[in-house]
Amino acid sequence: MVEGKVEVRLVTRSGEPLRVPGVLLDIRFYVDGQFRYSFSLGRTDEEGVSRTTMEEIERELAANRRFFLMDYNTPLSDCDTAVGIVAPTARELAEREAARAKWWPEALDLYDGAANERVHCAEQRFQFQPERVNAFSLVCESEATA
Repeated sequence: MVEGKVEVRLVTRSGEPLRVPGVLLDIRFYVDGQFRYSFSLGRTDEEGVSRTTMEEIERELAANRRFFLMDYNTPLSDCDTAVGIVAPTARELAEREAARAKWWPEALDLYDGAANERVHCAEQRFQFQPERVNAFSLVCESEATA
């Protein structure tokens, strides 16, 4: 298993830190430019930074593989080096929660309290090295910068 880390900092268009806690971020993996997987990077802290490890992403892949073997059969090492980072909209999170609740009603609401309605962070692509520390600045609009 690789020891890489992922750190994403929310920033304004001018590159200033955007300190919005509780924003749930996703990382998207592609194969030959086609979407393959999306995994949670977790929520931003008080500084507007989300941190995770490749170990955690690999763990999420393995958990999904247990339920959906045919959908999660590509190793991350076979994915493109360019990944997408995005903050899903509040509507997207609500749709995910509704789909999750349909199949696993007893599970906790993973998106409860997410602050994604406070920002708009369209997907941006970054070069990713799974064995290293990846530090990305995700340009976002917020209620304060709009």
